[in-house]
Amino acid sequence: MRRLIEGPSTNNRGIDASARLEQLLIDATNDLMAGKTVVTMIRGKKELYTLDNVRQHLYGNVDDCEQHDKLLDQLMIATTDELPEIRSELQKIMARSAQEFVDSKAAEIFQSDAEERDAEYGDYLHEQMINDQELHHL
Repeated sequence: MRRLIEGPSTNNRGIDASARLEQLLIDATNDLMAGKTVVTMIRGKKELYTLDNVRQHLYGNVDDCEQHDKLLDQLMIATTDELPEIRSELQKIMARSAQEFVDSKAAEIFQSDAEERDAEYGDYLHEQMINDQELHHL
């Protein structure tokens, strides 16, 4: 008797591949903005990305960097009523920088995800093989 083997997440027909890849980028951006670390692993090489990487990317963009610095200056002399608006503007700049940084790392994020899914699928198939062997020995 043949049975259909479908891995844990690699063959999920309910999710469009391009939508899943787009969601990976959104999740990575949100994680960075929340202060979390984004980890990629390609061929055994692990890379960690944090909000510090986003700041470095921000400082590489002259226009955003100047606007960011001006807002920080305003923050020091702002009244209590002005703080929410300045904070909002700072968040917009950081969010844009995080999005640009993640977009620059998209190929790496996709490759890391593909390798992770391949490993999951390989583990799943290995378990299925062991279960089949045990079933036939009964």
